[in-house]
Amino acid sequence: MTRPAMVPRPAATLILAREAAQGLEVFLLRRTHLAEFAGGAYVFPGGALDPSDQDEHWAAHCVGMDDAAASRLLHPRVL
Repeated sequence: MTRPAMVPRPAATLILAREAAQGLEVFLLRRTHLAEFAGGAYVFPGGALDPSDQDEHWAAHCVGMDDAAASRLLHPRVL
């Protein structure tokens, strides 16, 4: 018996990081071992996109960095 092909859907990932005395700390979640995909893996939290995720009011929570500055850090080739 073959399984139907999985169809990817738009999703988001949230990376929480902070400077600490020992260096950079990154928040990860551990997926259940029962998960069909990547069971037991440590992952960044995330999930399906919701239309409200693109609401402009979220930008007010990003202190000290706008979208262009964050994009330059994540993708140095972006101008």
